[in-house]
Amino acid sequence: MKKNNVPLFLDLSNAVPETSQPVSEQALLNTAFQVARGALAAGADGIMIRAHAHPAMAVASEGYCYPVSALEPILEGLAAFKRLLDQNDALQ
Repeated sequence: MKKNNVPLFLDLSNAVPETSQPVSEQALLNTAFQVARGALAAGADGIMIRAHAHPAMAVASEGYCYPVSALEPILEGLAAFKRLLDQNDALQ
């Protein structure tokens, strides 16, 4: 896809599977952040994230729906990571 200039995005909402074991929201967010960083490091052009003010009430969410309040630190962290990747690419 990259050879044909097709942008590649990761749908983070479906990338972190739900488990049968109870997992804290923070643990899911940490896992999602690691998966997203891996995708960016592997060359993804962007990340899609499904969010809702009240995730438990999100009717159309087949994957995990992130709380809107969690987006700012996730996006800031991913933006900082992407800047590091871009700086590294510029040095090479």
